[in-house]
Amino acid sequence: MVVKELDKVVKSRLDWVRLTDIYNPISKRMEALVSEHGNCGVYQVCTTADKSDELLFPNLGYIGESKSIFGRTYCLKINKHNACNYIKHNNIDLSDIWVRYFFTSPEDRQILERQMHEAMEKQHGYRFKWREASAGTDGSLLRLYEMIDKLNTREDAETVYRYVRERCVELYLDSLDTNSEGD
Repeated sequence: MVVKELDKVVKSRLDWVRLTDIYNPISKRMEALVSEHGNCGVYQVCTTADKSDELLFPNLGYIGESKSIFGRTYCLKINKHNACNYIKHNNIDLSDIWVRYFFTSPEDRQILERQMHEAMEKQHGYRFKWREASAGTDGSLLRLYEMIDKLNTREDAETVYRYVRERCVELYLDSLDTNSEGD
């Protein structure tokens, strides 16, 4: 279980901080935190209503890792992080977002993130609640929405519509073939 391993890989940690209170990663305040804790580790994200003192809990919104942890979470604040699509499409105010930090050595950050993801998957059936915030497959739908929102001509919209319609028909027909194979 990740809790048993936590003391071995986590050098220090910071409790929940409101996203809007996070400073620019190159500010003097952040330089002091980097000096004290380092800059590598795992971060967790959730809303005010979902905050918990537990290490892992069902409403834990997002778990990520970085070798520049303050810079990565600052990206949430300035809309340059994959989770921003989720936040935007769910109308979550940035002042309602909280971040918690676990500092590790550079080589342990990915191990800790993987352990947290695996424990969440085992306990709750998913790596984190905001699955669509993922940079992977789970987040592809929100990224598509973001791209579609950028269309600005009828011609572009019609082109996308035709493609999506054809692709949906292909997927539907593929599912029919798959379902009929077992009959």
